[in-house]
Amino acid sequence: MLYYAVMYNNTFYQNLKKPDITPKPIVFKYVWITLYLMMFAALYLVIRKPDSAYKIWGLMFFAIQFLLNIVWSPVFFVLQNMKLSYVVSILMTVFTALTIFIFSKVSVSSALLLVPYLIWSAFACFLIRQFIKINSE
Repeated sequence: MLYYAVMYNNTFYQNLKKPDITPKPIVFKYVWITLYLMMFAALYLVIRKPDSAYKIWGLMFFAIQFLLNIVWSPVFFVLQNMKLSYVVSILMTVFTALTIFIFSKVSVSSALLLVPYLIWSAFACFLIRQFIKINSE
């Protein structure tokens, strides 16, 4: 949601050349609402499981990817650093994949709930790369 609010009211973003595949701002709002609900449903399913090494590692990876998720918006919109935001998005995607892998050892349902987030994160990496490419020309 923060991403949508900052994006919609941000002259930096509005003035960027955008790749043709850039979704409309309203799409981001609904996608992120859905993804956050799915992320926290996945987290809830894992938290309810008995303690194990997989659960602890999964929660750590979840926390890291979520922290990267939170950091991304200020890096892109406030610092206006597309290259660093690209690195953050790649790390977020990697830690989301690790979270899915470890969550699958604890709860298959929780892992499946995160797959759309992984797909969206991978798409975001591609999209940011395109932003960098067309705005560096």
